[in-house]
Amino acid sequence: MNIDKSDPDFNVSFYVEANATGRNLAGLNGEVRLLNSLFEKKDKQLQVYDFSLQSNSQSGHQALRLRSDFLEADLTGDYDLTKIKPFINQLLHIYLPSLADNAGLNTYRFANSFDLSLFCKNTKPLFDFFMPDYYVDESTVLKPALMPGQRRCRFSAIHPL
Repeated sequence: MNIDKSDPDFNVSFYVEANATGRNLAGLNGEVRLLNSLFEKKDKQLQVYDFSLQSNSQSGHQALRLRSDFLEADLTGDYDLTKIKPFINQLLHIYLPSLADNAGLNTYRFANSFDLSLFCKNTKPLFDFFMPDYYVDESTVLKPALMPGQRRCRFSAIHPL
């Protein structure tokens, strides 16, 4: 799958259940579940027992719901997932610049709007495996939102006490 190009020993195995329709990612309706997933590299393993991604796409309004052992996320609004990668990179450049790819940032314009709710549950194993230098504490809630015409995202975070 070429997930981590720096580690040729990176392996992923999982069982997939999919019940979805649509001509492309932007128009997908249905659910995809990964069950009993195992991510392996060098001396690390990450077990994901249940990962569910549900999508409901209608013209002018999309809803995406992610559920997993590590986090829960709900994304709603008018957006195009096929163009989300440069937007995420723009957010990383603003909020976590050490993770961003600076190529193409000056030409990027995002015209969609959305609300995102992200609830972090058991994030330590996820970060230890994919980004060991970073961590988001359990029970942290992130709620970014973007409206048309804004260059930056309204962002709020609730950190547990």
